[in-house]
Amino acid sequence: MAIDVDAPTQIVDNLIYQPVTIDRQQLRADSLRQRPEYRQSKLRASAAEALERQTFRNFFPDVTGTGCLRRLRRPSSTRRGRSAWP
Repeated sequence: MAIDVDAPTQIVDNLIYQPVTIDRQQLRADSLRQRPEYRQSKLRASAAEALERQTFRNFFPDVTGTGCLRRLRRPSSTRRGRSAWP
């Protein structure tokens, strides 16, 4: 499985130079946007806004409603064929 030490070998270079264009302003903006301090400050600002909205909503009272349905029984005289209701 191994190659003999005395075996002739030929090295082929497969690395080809490819020029790369770098937009330094874009890279700087991306790196600043991904900094932990920046993300932390954005999250704190959004948390403060959420707390403000919650405080505003808590200012108003809660409105609740309940309902009750009661069915009235007809008088027993209607069961015998006479109408008790005019």
